[in-house]
Amino acid sequence: MFHTEYLCLQVFGNLLEDNTKRKMCVGFTLLLLLPLVCGQVVNLRTNMFTHYSNMVTWRYAQAYCREYHTDLVTIVSEADNQKVLITQGWIGLYREDSNSTWKWSRGTQIANFFSWNTAEPAANNNCAFKFNNTLKWQTDGCNVPHTFNCYDETLLVTVNKTWEEALHYCRALEVVNPSNPATDDNNFFDLATVITQHDYTNTRQKILDATTDEVWMGLRYLAGQWLWAGGENAQFKSIQNCSGEEFCGTLVKNGTTPYETRNCQLKMNFVCYRKPLSGGN
Repeated sequence: MFHTEYLCLQVFGNLLEDNTKRKMCVGFTLLLLLPLVCGQVVNLRTNMFTHYSNMVTWRYAQAYCREYHTDLVTIVSEADNQKVLITQGWIGLYREDSNSTWKWSRGTQIANFFSWNTAEPAANNNCAFKFNNTLKWQTDGCNVPHTFNCYDETLLVTVNKTWEEALHYCRALEVVNPSNPATDDNNFFDLATVITQHDYTNTRQKILDATTDEVWMGLRYLAGQWLWAGGENAQFKSIQNCSGEEFCGTLVKNGTTPYETRNCQLKMNFVCYRKPLSGGN
């Protein structure tokens, strides 16, 4: 089992172990400017990063981050770089070979910001890492073991929508193939799935900025059972089976209960999250 060090501005209590091992802390916040619609407030994107002290190869770190988080950490500005000053290990920067362009693991995004140390990047080293308490990056062979840094990306949307409208909004934020509709398998974002204790704790912290008392989660009662928008079963003993009206799950901004159930036609703020990637680049 992985040992995790939480390098963050706030620590949200003790961890509860779970099968999915999705553990995160708040690392830094950025403003995400989206195309504005009537009444829309600028949305807050929160990147949460987790440092793992296990020594692994870059590809292993990438695969682990994509399975249990969003990806290896991406650093696209000096402000981002300052926020990861106190961590160390693999970051998401790589290239295929010494003649290739440097890219970020997330979506194979071409890198435009660099903070190389002296004499870097080395000719035959194709993956990047950093030491603790320095802003400068190093390169190493991708098969050399290092600790590593994952991040999770979530988005509080302060626009009031029904559950179904919120679902479509999240899925339309970034589609895999722009020529096709933003279906459940053609999108990078979805209404938030909140499975683990740390998912729950961090999401509850995030929704303190909501403009409604409750926010939609990706939880809905369908075909006699509670399901997350991504298709995962929701196993909560405290949530009763429903009949009659459509019911969807919310988190209460200042509440203490895990979840509340509301008519899906009500309008409120909601939380989107970037789904973990699977497979290679």
